Formats: sequence, structure tokens, C-alpha cells
Amino acid sequence: MKQINEALVLYFTLCIVVVVSFIFKYDTFGAIVKMFLVPIIFYYYYINTKKINWLLTSILFFCFIGNILGMFEVFVSNVYIMMIPFFISYVLFLLLGIQDITKIKIKKLEFVIILLVTVFMFYIYFNVINLLTDDYKGFFVSFSIYGFVLVLAAIISTINILFNNRSYDLYYLFVILCFMISDIFYVINNFYFLIIAFQILGHTLEVLSFYLIVKYILSRENYSEEIAI
Repeated sequence: MKQINEALVLYFTLCIVVVVSFIFKYDTFGAIVKMFLVPIIFYYYYINTKKINWLLTSILFFCFIGNILGMFEVFVSNVYIMMIPFFISYVLFLLLGIQDITKIKIKKLEFVIILLVTVFMFYIYFNVINLLTDDYKGFFVSFSIYGFVLVLAAIISTINILFNNRSYDLYYLFVILCFMISDIFYVINNFYFLIIAFQILGHTLEVLSFYLIVKYILSRENYSEEIAI
């Protein structure tokens, strides 16, 4: 228990350091510190379970690689390279959501809710894509695919929450929201105009998402163990 608490204290202390660093425009220092967050949160998972979840490991690994590449980002020139590992982690996380889907029987109310969520997600999706100016239209296809994965994950998350009474589905939704909002702020700040508050909030949600990913996996595994008894 002491190790678990120490890991969490260290993690959230470094999260604060990261956010404060970006607030005071020590971006390089903040990016360096952010690299340590993924190994620490992975250690937190390991000392909780004493085992390796290879899908979680893969997701965190690609997030870690994305953070490393983010250190060397020079405005738009390295966006493609930085997108690849995060895209892979998103796809893997999407697969987890698909695995969580159980047999469902959709009634009128559930259908309306899913429809509204779908329409809203795609409304946000197309509006964000359209933020790309003519100078960056070359990113349209890659950003469209990237964003579609998140939209699909959000819809799947809604379905799982509506039809299952499982706490870990909420964690899944929180992770997706963190991914989506932080990426929307990234697009606004890098391809439209810089808003410092959006930049800070984007980094905050990104570092929070790593913790929520692990909480989702832990809750998911605990649920599986409970129903197996």
C-alpha cells in the first residue's frame, strides 16, 4: 500500500510540475517531465496487480513514444510523426471498448440517445477538421482518420454505459473525453490561433488521461474477477 501511495503522489506531483511548467512557458522542461509520467503510472499498475497486461502496456508504450517525439516537435513539421504512436494507442483503446460490448437490445429511448450522441460527435468532428486553414489542408485525410477513431470510441462508450451497469465504462468515457478535448485544443492552438488557456487545459487532460487509462484497466480486471467468482 505504501508503494502504491508513493507512486500516485509522485505521479500527481509531476503532473502539477508539467502543468506549471507550461503555464510559465518552460515548455521544454514540461515536455521532459511529462515523459516520466507513463513509466510511473505503469509502475502504479504493476504494484497493484503484480502482472503485465500487454494491451495496456502497448497503449502506454505508444503514448510514451508520442511524448518523446513531442519533445522534438517544431510546429507542424513533425506532426505526422508524432501522430502515429498516439493513433496506434487510440486504436488499441478502441479495441478495448469494442471488447466491452455485450448483447444489447435497443429500445426507443436508447436509440434516440445514441443517435443524438452520434450526431453531436460528428458535428464536433467536422467542425474541428474544418479549422484547418488552406495552408494545412494536406493534413485533412490523416486528421479525419485520427478523429474518426475517437468519435467511434465515444459512441461505443455511450452504448456500453447505456446497456451495462459497470463502473469501468465511466472511466473509459473519461479517457475518451480527455483524448478528444486535448486533441481539439491541439488543433486550435497549432492550426488556428494560440489560446494559452486551451494549451494548459490540453496538457492537463493529457496527463490525466494516463491515470484514467490505468484506472479503467484496474476496474475492468476487478469486475472480471468478481463475476468469475
